[in-house]
This record gives sequence, C-alpha cells and structure tokens, in this order.
Amino acid sequence: MSQLTGVRIFNAIKGLFSSLDSTDELLLKRMLGVRFKVPVLIGDQGATATSAAAIPFFTNDTGVSLRVVEANLLAPVTIAPGATDNVAFVLSKVDSAGSNAATVASYTSDVAGGTATADVPKAMTVVGGTSTVATIADGWTLRIAATKGASGVLIGGVNDHCTVVVELEWDI
Repeated sequence: MSQLTGVRIFNAIKGLFSSLDSTDELLLKRMLGVRFKVPVLIGDQGATATSAAAIPFFTNDTGVSLRVVEANLLAPVTIAPGATDNVAFVLSKVDSAGSNAATVASYTSDVAGGTATADVPKAMTVVGGTSTVATIADGWTLRIAATKGASGVLIGGVNDHCTVVVELEWDI
C-alpha cells in the first residue's frame, strides 16, 4: 500500500467516524504511515567549545508537504542551563537548491530553555506550532545544528551523540 493510499484511507475512516478523539486519530495516522519519526545523531566529539555545523539528514521526497509536529532531544549527558555557556540545537529546513533556510524547531540550554536531563526526551520548541514554518515542502531538506555559546557545554563524548527525533505528518 502506498502512503498516498494511506492518506486516502485515513480520510475515509475519519469521515466514517465523527467521534474519533485525538488519541484514536494519532494511532490511525501512525498505523497508516501518515505520521512517522525520523531520528538524527549530532555530537561534539567530547569537546566543550566545539559546535556542530548544520547536518542535512532528511529530504522530503514524498510528493506532498509534510509538517513537523514534534521534535525531541535525547542527550547522553545532562545539559545544565547556563546564561552564556550553553548550546542551541536548531532544526532548520532548506529548499531544493539548499537555500532559503528557516528555523523549524529549537532548544537552547539557557535559563529559559532549562535542563536537558540525560536519557530523558527534552521537547524542542516547534516554530509557530503547526504553522507553515513547520511545513516541509516536497524537495526540501531538514538539517540539525548545535551551536555553542561562550565556552560552550558538553553534549556528549567522543563516541556519545545526542539524538534528535523529529515527528513528521502528512499535511492533510
């Protein structure tokens, strides 16, 4: 079954049941492949002040627009908040030419961003919630970067990396 068929099935089932709650709808989307997760690793090789440049990790080749509905950071170490010594994780999108970059989601380990506890998902803020900024058009690519402020902060070891898990949904 193609995912386009999955979208059609989803819309048909949703039309049959006017009383689907959000939990049922989410389960149905995941079962039909209309909502899925994409993980990516990012690290600093155990160097406190080393930033990680934007790494492309997913290109939308589905033929339809996708929407980022959630992004979570999983760190192998606790990342404590710091006013200047911090790290900003930025999920961005670029068009098929690699330009027109826009931030889709972010988390900064400053006082406002709070602590990212080791092995516990830390929600990243999706820009505009589910607005068009979070929409990934066909042919566009998602990237992740980790930029250190001042002296920075450790986000892993030489062999330990942070994982960012992005949940995408067909824009239906």
